Amino acid sequence: MDDSFKSYRKNFILPETCRTQLEIFKDVGLFIQHASAAHSAQMGISINALQAAGFSWVLARQQTLLLQLPQPGEEIEIETWPSELTRLKCCRDYTERDKEGKILGHSLTEWV
Repeated sequence: MDDSFKSYRKNFILPETCRTQLEIFKDVGLFIQHASAAHSAQMGISINALQAAGFSWVLARQQTLLLQLPQPGEEIEIETWPSELTRLKCCRDYTERDKEGKILGHSLTEWV
């Protein structure tokens, strides 16, 4: 398997304005999508590349389990990798970690 298909890591900082659990989950969800987009671009299957060929990715499902909520202003790392790739869908797994490397949670997405 090509090295670009291995895991990809990207750091994000949770905005200081996140005060509720809902806001934290919303931002972590956006971080997950941004990490997916960056990794897909690295793999050569960015949304722009697909659209140029007449295709697109659509997020069909996203599931996140946070074992510990990150705090406003905290830096978190999102690690992602494709876990299943078929002709019609791509599944991705994720691990969310704090700056010390402690696991904050796990996620999965299904793109069609």
